[in-house]
Parts: sequence; structure tokens; C-alpha cells
Amino acid sequence: MAAVGQAAPVVRSIEVRSADPDGEVTASLFRRVSIGLIVAGIQKHLEADDARLLGVESLDEVPYFTAEEFAEESATIKLPLAEGYVRMTDALLRRVAEEYLRATAPGQPPRSLQRLADTFGRPQETVRTWVARARKDGWLGQGVRGRAGAGPGPRLMGYRSHEEGVLRSEAASSPEGWIQRTRVKVDPDGIGGTIMRDTIPADGPIVTEEIEHVDDWRKRVDALEGEDG
Repeated sequence: MAAVGQAAPVVRSIEVRSADPDGEVTASLFRRVSIGLIVAGIQKHLEADDARLLGVESLDEVPYFTAEEFAEESATIKLPLAEGYVRMTDALLRRVAEEYLRATAPGQPPRSLQRLADTFGRPQETVRTWVARARKDGWLGQGVRGRAGAGPGPRLMGYRSHEEGVLRSEAASSPEGWIQRTRVKVDPDGIGGTIMRDTIPADGPIVTEEIEHVDDWRKRVDALEGEDG
């Protein structure tokens, strides 16, 4: 069962059945169920309905994205961007979507577009164009006109689902049966943040711990790429 939340659809419950009438639902079978792709599919149909109601696009013109369409190289993009021309690649648009979701999350201060412009080192109008393109290409969900904020688009949700699957697969092949990932939880006011460490097992819940607080998470994110874990 699914419901529509404030920014995106959410799954309330799920029932898994074997395709074979005499088959069984095993733990391995259940792990192959991708919640991210289920939610992405619901999001796709909701946005298609909105498009028809608004008369903006036909159903056939609404893109469908799968988890195989990645933008992994966006993790290597350094912020703020260096001066000069920047191509509007999938890698850039995925990073724009991630930063936009951070900047407009509940509890964040107003003027999100200005803060995004500071983060990327580009004029507001340039960042506004990137955000619009991220929506069009499915990295961001559709927002409410005149109001900042949105949910992740089907393409971003597909990527996240794939990313977790890859991490759990790596954990399954590691001697310890788990791996660690370091990330940043951004403060609701300003550019500070808390360094977080996720311990990701092959199966079971992901355990998260706080490591330290930093004054500028943008510089710290770049430094994290050179650390183990």
C-alpha cells in the first residue's frame, strides 16, 4: 500500500508473493525487491496524471527512467565549481538535485536559490536553469509553483536504489560482511554539517554514527573522498 506524502509518494506496506503458486518467499527473494523502484514507478504515474490535468505534456512524453541510468561521476564534482564553462551532464544534474533537496529540506532557512548559487559558485539564474533541467530530466520531482522544494525524481530514486544494492553486494563479498561509508548531514542553518559514518551490512539495518561537526561541509565532502571507509 502506498500513500502520497508532502513531497513524494511513500510505501506504507508491501506484500511479496512468489510467481510460482507452489513457491516460497525466501529472504533472498525479498532482498531483491527494490522499494526505490516501486516508489519511482508510482511517482512516474502521478507526474503523468499531473501533466494530463495541466495539459502540459501527453502521457507518452513523460520520460521513464530506470536504475540503469546512472550519474556516478557526480561524486567527483568539486564545489564550488571552478570558473569557466560547465556542460549540463547527468552527473551535474544529479549533484544539482541532491544539493537542491538539501537546501530546501524542512527546517532549512529561506533563500535556497541564493545558497545554491553560493554552493556551486554560479549566478542564481544559471542555477535556476539547472534545477529546471533536473526536474525535466527526472532527477527532481515536480514541485509546487511559487514554492521552493520537491521530492527526488524517479531517476534519482532509481539511482539511490541501485547505489544501496551495490553497497550491500560489496558488503556481502567483504571478509567482515559489512562496509563503511562516510557522508555529511548538513546543518539546517548555514553551511556547517556533521560527519556521519554508515556501517552497511549485506543484510539487515544500516547503523549510523556521528563522527564530528565541521564548519563548512562543502570542503569536508571533497576531503572525504581521500579517506578509507
